[in-house]
Amino acid sequence: MTSDCYRVGRRLLVRAIAQAFLAGFLLLSASTLIPGARLWAQEIGSAGAASTSEETSRATVYLPLGHPAYGTIERLRGAGLLPDAWLNQRPLSRLAVAKALLDGVTSARERGMDLLADEVDWRLREFTRDIDLSDLRVSPRKAPLSIHWEGGDDVRLTGEMHFELGYDNREDLPPDYTGAFLVQGGFEVYGTVGREIGYGGRYRQASETREGTIRRWPYAPVQSIAWQGHFGDYVAYNESSGHLSWDGRIIGADICFDSPAWGPSPARNLLLSGHVPSFGYLQGRVGFGDWLRYTVLAGSVKSGIIDSVRSYQPEEPTAFRALERQKYLIGHRLDLHPLSSLHIGLMEACIVADRFPELLYFVPTVSLWGAQHYLRDPDNSMMGLDVSWSPVGGPNLYGGIALDELDPAEIFADSTSHNWIALQLGGSWTPPFHQGRWHIWLEATRVLPNVYRHHYPVNDWTHADSWLGFWSAQNSEVIQGRLTFLASPRLRLAAWGRYARKGGEVSREEQYTIPPSEKFLFGRVRIGAWVGGRLTYEGTGHWVLTAEAVRAPAQLWPHNRMVEIFAPVPASLGQQWQFFLRWTYNPF
Repeated sequence: MTSDCYRVGRRLLVRAIAQAFLAGFLLLSASTLIPGARLWAQEIGSAGAASTSEETSRATVYLPLGHPAYGTIERLRGAGLLPDAWLNQRPLSRLAVAKALLDGVTSARERGMDLLADEVDWRLREFTRDIDLSDLRVSPRKAPLSIHWEGGDDVRLTGEMHFELGYDNREDLPPDYTGAFLVQGGFEVYGTVGREIGYGGRYRQASETREGTIRRWPYAPVQSIAWQGHFGDYVAYNESSGHLSWDGRIIGADICFDSPAWGPSPARNLLLSGHVPSFGYLQGRVGFGDWLRYTVLAGSVKSGIIDSVRSYQPEEPTAFRALERQKYLIGHRLDLHPLSSLHIGLMEACIVADRFPELLYFVPTVSLWGAQHYLRDPDNSMMGLDVSWSPVGGPNLYGGIALDELDPAEIFADSTSHNWIALQLGGSWTPPFHQGRWHIWLEATRVLPNVYRHHYPVNDWTHADSWLGFWSAQNSEVIQGRLTFLASPRLRLAAWGRYARKGGEVSREEQYTIPPSEKFLFGRVRIGAWVGGRLTYEGTGHWVLTAEAVRAPAQLWPHNRMVEIFAPVPASLGQQWQFFLRWTYNPF
C-alpha cells in the first residue's frame, strides 16, 4: 500500500512540476516581453511571409538531437554537397540547419540529384521563420498543436507539442515476451530575446504497460535512461532538457541541462556521448571567423557513490538521507577549419571528484593534463583528436582517437600504465546515381580495456552509472552500418546491422599492472549481432509512422556498470525477432 501511494504521489509531483515549469516560463516571458507581442495559433501562409535572417538575429536556438533534419544533412554531406565541417558540432542552431539545407537543395539540383533535393525541400518547410525562404516551391508544413508569440526586437516564443503511441516488444527479456504499449507526450518551448539571447526547454513524460514483468535492456543506447528494471505491468518515467544561450559576434556562452556531444560521428561520439542522462553544465566559446573555435565546458555529473560520512538520518525513523560523493567534468576543445572540407578537433577533459575543481582548471589557456600534474591529484584525464574530411562530390570520412591517462615517457613503450586508447573510423556516402536515393554509413570502433576506468571508482568516466564515452565501453569493438533508400521525400526505408564483441572487465588491481596489449578482449568474450529493417513515413501534418523489425540477442548487454556483465546467457535462447510500430505527432 505504501509503495502504491508513493508511486501515485511521485506521478502527481512530476506532473505538477512540469505544469508549473511551463506556466512559469510563459508567465515570465509574458511579463517581460508583452509590449508589442502577438500571440496566435500557427497559420499556414507563404514560405517567405515570416522570416528571420542572420543579419537581424544571431541567437542560438538549438535543434533537438533527434530531429530528422540531421539525417538529411548527413545525406547531403555524404554526397559532397555540404563540405562545411562546422556541421559536425551538434546540436546545431535552427538557423544553421536552415542555411545548410538551403545550400544543399541548390547543389543537389545542380548535380541532378532531384529526389534528394525534394526531400530537402520537404524538410525546409519547418524553418520558414528561421530564414528567408521566399523562393521555396512548397507550402510550410501544418502544425496545429503549435503556438507562436512574436514581439519587436527579435523577441520570439514558440511552443510545440509531441505525442506518441506505440507497440514495442524489441527489448523484452524472455519469457516475458508479450510486447508493451507505449504512450509518450511532451512539449518544447524555444525562442529568442533580442539579437543575441536564445533559449529552449523540452519535457517528456512516458509510460508503458504490458502483462508480466517489465525489464528492459535497450539493444542500442537511444534513451537517456540506459538501463531500467521494473517489476509489475506499468512503469512511468520522464526526461527533460533545456538551455539558455548568448551569442555575440566573437564570444558565446551556454547554460544547459542536456547531453553535450563532441565529435564527428553522426550516431554517437567517442568521448562525450549524446546518449547518457542529461546533466547540468556551463559552456563558453570563442570563434575567430570560419577557421577557429575554442570551447570550455564545466559540468556536474553524478558519481553514484554514497558518501557515508556526509549522509545522515533525519528525524523520521524510516528515512535516510544518502548523499553522493561530488564529481565534476571539465573540458577544453579546439576546432580548426583550415580548408572548407577539412575539420580538425583537439580536446582534453578531466573528471574531478570529492572537491570543487581548483580555479586553475577553469583557466582556458591552461592544459588540464598539466594542471592535474601540477596539483599532484589523481584525477582522470583524457585527450582526443578527431578529423573529418568532406571533399566536394565525395564521401564524408571521419576518424578519432582518445588517449586515457597520458604518460609522455611511455607513449612508444610497452607501458604497464597509462596511454590507453580508443579508435574510431567511419564514413558516409550518397552516390550520385538514381537522383540521390541511396545513402551508406559505416563505422568501426575499438576501445581498449582500461579506457574510461580509474584506480579510484569515483573517478570513473561515468555519469549516473552510464558511460560518458562510447556505449559498449572498455574492452570492446563494434562494427556497424546502415543502408538507406529514399523512395519519396516522405517515405524512407533502411536496413542496418551491428556486430559487437566485448571481453571481460579489468579489476582495480590490474588497472595499472598489466600491459594493455595483452588484455584486449581477454576473459569471456561476448558476441552480439543485430540486424534490422525500418520503414518511416512522414505525413503532411507533422505525424510520422515508424515500423521496425530487429533480430537481436535474446539477452542484451546491460549498459549499467552496477549490473553483472558476466551473467551467463543460456545458449538455447539464441536470437529473437523483435518488432515495434509507432505513430508520432512531432513538430520538432
